[in-house]
Amino acid sequence: MQTENLLNQISAGEKQLDEALESLKQEKNELTSNVNITCENYFDDVKLRADKIKTKIKEFEAQKENIAAMIKGKGPKLVEAISSGDDNAVKRIQDEIASLKANLATVDAQIELLLNSPVAGNEELYELANDESEKLSEFLKSYESSRKELVKFADAQQTYWKKVYESMSSGTYAYVYAFEKMENHHASGGKCVKLDIEKKQSEENATYIVLKD
Repeated sequence: MQTENLLNQISAGEKQLDEALESLKQEKNELTSNVNITCENYFDDVKLRADKIKTKIKEFEAQKENIAAMIKGKGPKLVEAISSGDDNAVKRIQDEIASLKANLATVDAQIELLLNSPVAGNEELYELANDESEKLSEFLKSYESSRKELVKFADAQQTYWKKVYESMSSGTYAYVYAFEKMENHHASGGKCVKLDIEKKQSEENATYIVLKD
């Protein structure tokens, strides 16, 4: 039947459309995944850099404690040099203390800078993530346009197939009912139908019987 062929063509078209939609979804998921992965790589690198900074700050804190202990250790020697009148020793100890304090100030400054400076990410990793994001953005523009067209098409098809259903759903039953009525009448020899018989005379005086439901 021609109708069967048409329905087969429609079914084949539906299958192709399903495959196309699935392909779009897979591409969307793949591009989205690429953006997520490259962004994760970027932030993994940032975390690695931040961890290195934290480790360095701990090392500086340990250096501060060590320098402070060394400065404190100069106290008894300075007392001894001054009390003994050893000016050369006093001068040497003072120079050592000044050097230690300078080192301490340098360590403090580095700690302060590390604590208050931002941790930038790797520029190459950023560019990779940005490239993937632009690919996804371009795809989504096309995807959104296709989505709107498909929604519009699906809505129109829904209206169309509803009309088809409504126009075809009752026709068969009407014909079946008429046939069954005829069959019952024929099988009963006409007894199952109540008839009003009206006789009419034609010009030739022939008799006609008019059947009324």
